[in-house]
Amino acid sequence: MSKDISTQYTKEQNKKCGRMGYCGFKREKETVIPISDYGIVVAKGRELVCPEYGYILSCNQNVAKELDKVTKIGSIIKTTEDQVIVKNDVDHSNLLLLEHYLNILVNRSDNGKENLYDYDYKSLNSYIDELVKIQQEIKTYYDENHSDKADEYSIFANELRINNLAYKATDIYNKAYCASTESNYVSNRSGWIFPTSCTSLEEVKQLIKHYNDTNINLIYLPVFDGCTIFDSKYVPYNPKFAGNFGEYGNNNFLKAFVEEAHKVGIEVHGWSTNFHVGFSGGANILFNSHPEWQQVYYDGKVDNLDDEMTERDLLYFDQANPEVHQFYADFYNELLDFIPLDGFHMDYIRYAAGNDLISKDSVYCTVGANNKLHEKHCLSRSTGYTTYAMNDFLKTYGYSSTANMKELVKDVNVYSKWTQYRTSRVTSFVEKIYNEVIKDRNMLLSIAIVPEVEHAIANKMQDWTTWVNNGWINILNGMHYNSSPSYIYDTIEEGDALINQELYIYPGILVSSYYDLPPIYNVYYYEAANSYYNMGAAIFDLQGIWSKERILYSTSNPDYETLLKLGSHRNKAVTPHGDLDKIVEAFKNDINQKCDNLYIPNDCMNNSQKEALIKELSKLNDNDPSILKNQLEELKNNISSYCSGNAQDRINEYIDIIVEICNIRIK
Repeated sequence: MSKDISTQYTKEQNKKCGRMGYCGFKREKETVIPISDYGIVVAKGRELVCPEYGYILSCNQNVAKELDKVTKIGSIIKTTEDQVIVKNDVDHSNLLLLEHYLNILVNRSDNGKENLYDYDYKSLNSYIDELVKIQQEIKTYYDENHSDKADEYSIFANELRINNLAYKATDIYNKAYCASTESNYVSNRSGWIFPTSCTSLEEVKQLIKHYNDTNINLIYLPVFDGCTIFDSKYVPYNPKFAGNFGEYGNNNFLKAFVEEAHKVGIEVHGWSTNFHVGFSGGANILFNSHPEWQQVYYDGKVDNLDDEMTERDLLYFDQANPEVHQFYADFYNELLDFIPLDGFHMDYIRYAAGNDLISKDSVYCTVGANNKLHEKHCLSRSTGYTTYAMNDFLKTYGYSSTANMKELVKDVNVYSKWTQYRTSRVTSFVEKIYNEVIKDRNMLLSIAIVPEVEHAIANKMQDWTTWVNNGWINILNGMHYNSSPSYIYDTIEEGDALINQELYIYPGILVSSYYDLPPIYNVYYYEAANSYYNMGAAIFDLQGIWSKERILYSTSNPDYETLLKLGSHRNKAVTPHGDLDKIVEAFKNDINQKCDNLYIPNDCMNNSQKEALIKELSKLNDNDPSILKNQLEELKNNISSYCSGNAQDRINEYIDIIVEICNIRIK
């Protein structure tokens, strides 16, 4: 294809086009699914990411203008060396769409059967049969519309029938895709919840029932976001959770939620937004009561309402101030003395976005003449300029106490030191919380972080690899919030290369309604997030699994809750960081049912081999991870005694997960 006409970007090329994964940013583009010699347009615009099974067609300005006039969602595209051919034929588009669905599902089914993956084959085969019938129906109506006998009325009626069948096919495809995923019995099924309000015990029970029905096993519950949900002497109670919680008393949402969640086996980790304490225009009682702690931007304001800022209305406390650090240590100790949470989760352990001014990938400004930074639309977006921080910086780096800090940071070299200073203060805070709050309690500490390591430091002063490698962190939740599944996987892989400590890693994904995408994309995201470590993922936010997306996509797509139940969450699971005896029991039960359902029926194991394997599994130590690891590695070395073919690969994969869990506990 002539490069001056158009360019196709696959997902492999797309991930090289900038940190947000956008290609050809200034060009109109179509996201295309290729089928045979054709492609179907499934999205249009400038800021697109490549679909998992397609490409982006990016055209030069003149061609893009013409293409934009004639293409729409569902248009058929065919490219030649010097042309982009567009055809708007609803009937043909839907036929191609059915072909696309069936190609994906049949390939996944065949691959699963060959490799002995634990899919829901009964449901999957039924869904595929339904799609084949729909394909035949659409083909019948298509042929009628393209016959010599077709009249205007019959064509219109058949097009309506075809559209309705296509909606039905999309619903079936989504469910079938989920049936072609595994649901592990040892897996983290966590998520952040952000309930808008809850004022009674009955509402608490209703919330937890939703999560339990979806086999969620860990919830990050907001215990601090400028307010709290228990009676604290440090932080005001959130009025949105004021009410009578029955046996737990008045204004005690925290205890009611934790106790009720524990009744159904769901862990609750306290989620704190740390330095982020409110929003512009809110009540902000805590923020307003401590003006001496308020974080300020370069221009002296506490918020930045620049339209290009991603966190323009967020309010922060001073990340550098030791008084702020002590305040949080005191509050967290009070919280954890009040109720025994299953873990503590730290979020917003950073500065506000807008500080990436001098890196080669800066999205905020470019360096001017003489290595100087401009104030407007550059330094004005950076933060940290409190009286305490500026004075402490001048002292730490040997500048005169009377120096003009805001003039100094215009120099790129000084600004680099300013970045180092702010980063070190955030790290000192994490170390303090670990030593003074977490360590003696022997409690799990998890963190939500910006996964792109260099960007995390340059933009938000978040040096999370140092925290991990110092051994302060037990669970890592990278915020892999992107509409491209391949981008999610790539950022997980890049971060893993910089970690030299063993810890539980549960990548975070953002529900697809934030991107105005249907719920099936959540399945793609979860699949990408889980595939690297195979220990599960975390969803932000769990409210989106049954409320927001049902409203947006109820016509042709099952909601996310339904998809979870059909796919990755169809089985109950224990968390990888949970009790070792429960993990071992889940592992043994899992292997047992796979022997009956997969390995024996596919002639990779006989009954006597199964009995021998189950006997060996019964000997596994469920108290000491070192002993258990040795037993599992011995079992892996002798796996050919118990099975053959792909059953060996699958059992070894499941063993590897438990061995990794042992490694984390040993370290």
